[in-house]
Amino acid sequence: DRHIDKVFQTGKQSILTSLRLLTALYREKFDLTFDFRADDRGTIMTFLTRSKIRAALYYPGWTWRNRAVTHLVDPPPEKEIIWVGS
Repeated sequence: DRHIDKVFQTGKQSILTSLRLLTALYREKFDLTFDFRADDRGTIMTFLTRSKIRAALYYPGWTWRNRAVTHLVDPPPEKEIIWVGS
């Protein structure tokens, strides 16, 4: 997409590599970030971007996490999965 300049991806990495990523995120001037991880690490990284719009799924009981983002979206309803065996 021509509107996306950079994509940052994270995974299992050393502390030094994580600190470099956090520093790079902090230095960028993001307009919008999405937290797809739904955990502490993703929330902290999203918050440190200082972007104007920080979006994530709403999770009841995660008060501090829900306050760290600017826009909360209700998660989709869980669907019952029926397995048909052969």
